[in-house]
Amino acid sequence: MSQGQNSLFRQQQQLYRSVHYLARPRQPTHYTPYDSSSLQGRKRRVSEDEDMSMDTPTVSLSERIKRNKNEAVYDISVNKLLATLDKDALVELIADLVDCHPHLQTDVDALLPEPTLASVTAVIAEQEHTFHALIKKSRDVTELHQAKTVLTGLVSVVLEYAEYFCQRSDEFPATMIAYLHYATCVIHRLPENSQESCDVNTKDIYADLLSYWKMAVGKAGSQVQNGKIYGQQLVTEWAKQLSFHNAHTHGQFTPVLQQFTKCLGWIVGE
Repeated sequence: MSQGQNSLFRQQQQLYRSVHYLARPRQPTHYTPYDSSSLQGRKRRVSEDEDMSMDTPTVSLSERIKRNKNEAVYDISVNKLLATLDKDALVELIADLVDCHPHLQTDVDALLPEPTLASVTAVIAEQEHTFHALIKKSRDVTELHQAKTVLTGLVSVVLEYAEYFCQRSDEFPATMIAYLHYATCVIHRLPENSQESCDVNTKDIYADLLSYWKMAVGKAGSQVQNGKIYGQQLVTEWAKQLSFHNAHTHGQFTPVLQQFTKCLGWIVGE
């Protein structure tokens, strides 16, 4: 798998850990109950009740594996056990396994499906929803810091996927532009003057997205020169999207709009 895709997988690990597991309580530790009859005839150790009642705050994956191997467990297949986990728990489990056993990284990379426009936008939409929900209820420094952490991850993943779609040599310009339009709209919805600790410098983010827009328009123009035909309706839609972004950013998209007119404007009569 490419270096870019591996970077995306690592990025998602951090996102899920920062968003889905912030202030999330740990699950109770599983243990096998003591047989009270086995305690007869011997003195009680002071630490027995404490061992049963105390749950170690942080237990590494390797320690959990060793502990579970020594416990009495039912003979249930791995598939059935995994079926009881939700998506977030599965993501954490895989991430922990890779961290604990780095040699599994190559195998996991090979098994992971390539991101699609639908899967990527679903992930971003979830992160965006989480951020806006946190902003609405933020009342103290801790909650604002939590929102800021989610915001940083959201912006990061938006740009990571922009690079992923635009740097692929085999990617279609239509997919690139569709993603960039979605990503740019996400940035439009970020707050600029609502909460001081959650303000973002959208100008810098737009500048990064602008470079990817130039790649996408340039690739579409190059394909047209080589005989590729794009329908007038599709190109008209692209022109409307760019005009919208240029108006929303007060002219920040003018360079790419001019490039679009030069490369593809003739298709829509410009």
